[in-house]
Amino acid sequence: MPAAIDTSANTQGSAVYYKRPAWHGLGVVIDEKITAKEAIVKGKLNIPLRKIPLFAVGDKEENGKIVKWPYAVPALYGVQRTDTGLVLSVVGENYTIVPNDEAFEFMDVVLADYLEEGEELTYESAGLLDEGRRIWLLAHIPTTVEVAGEDVVTLYGLLSNSHDGTTSLKVSFTTVRVVCQNTLTMALRGFKGKVRRGQAYSVRHTANIKEQMKEAKHVMNYLNREKDLFAKQAKELVSRQVTKAAFKDFAKAVVATVYNPQKDDEEQDNTDGASLLDSIIDIQTANTQLVSEMVEKTASDRRKANAQSMLDAILTNYDNPRQTMPGVAGTAWAAYNSVTEYVDHGPKNYRGDERQKAETRMKSITEGQGASLKATALELIYQTMMG
Repeated sequence: MPAAIDTSANTQGSAVYYKRPAWHGLGVVIDEKITAKEAIVKGKLNIPLRKIPLFAVGDKEENGKIVKWPYAVPALYGVQRTDTGLVLSVVGENYTIVPNDEAFEFMDVVLADYLEEGEELTYESAGLLDEGRRIWLLAHIPTTVEVAGEDVVTLYGLLSNSHDGTTSLKVSFTTVRVVCQNTLTMALRGFKGKVRRGQAYSVRHTANIKEQMKEAKHVMNYLNREKDLFAKQAKELVSRQVTKAAFKDFAKAVVATVYNPQKDDEEQDNTDGASLLDSIIDIQTANTQLVSEMVEKTASDRRKANAQSMLDAILTNYDNPRQTMPGVAGTAWAAYNSVTEYVDHGPKNYRGDERQKAETRMKSITEGQGASLKATALELIYQTMMG
């Protein structure tokens, strides 16, 4: 996650995970899937919140003296976490807080149609971020998309919400390819042919948000359309056979969108000895130019090496057991997942300690360069393989 797990009220961290701990080691790990009520208690997630008026301190004349005086700030309020006293944000008068337990209840209602009668929705993970300003809930949905043979994609419901006015309450699907744990719904191709990232159903924190949350059927219909679009797209990709040569061209095109090695070559070729000599006025200028050229060449060589490493990884992914399963081998689906597997699991030179590296990777996968690369790869597949 882009922000840190909340530890402002307890050092263990306000988060809960099913079976596997997260990279940061914070939160509670449980052996069984749990319901919303259990997750709230075990993860210490239901923080008390309230809107409070804001005041500014200004000068006021009193008995011939200038004294400091609090003035109410019109139309602005603070969202305060009352267990710690921290003011999380400044919001407008129409902003309505959605407590975390109500967010869980909303998620239960939205995804109820996927459950058998008497069955309760269970959660894989949930937690607070950034001192309680944001919350996420990840629920397991007992529904899968069978792409081909043993290649199955599992569905999860993801709810995110903020208490600082930065985002709406959002509900979306995320899908995970079981054989490699790749996240796949960061890119979807709409019916008009334009590739986009998977979208969430959003509810703004206005005065009528509670009424909007009662209309859960609208959210369900929206998510069903997203699910059907993903299933349709996966079937299209797995049904299209691709030659090895076409895949290699595709892989090179993907890498070129990141590193563009041809441009580096052109820039390097344009700098010849004559143009360098022409720029020399005195020895100081010459030395400066020489150092600059050496730095540029080193950077260019590094980019070329990184591009080759990325290309080798994608080509290797295409031939691994996950892309050579019966019904998957030699298809556009295998080509696409060669890239998604690189994004989610490939070697990256992230900076910082292990926790910081993992947070950077997750941010890239979900909303940064990694998510963009998946969308680019899908666009290239439809341009070069699906015509």
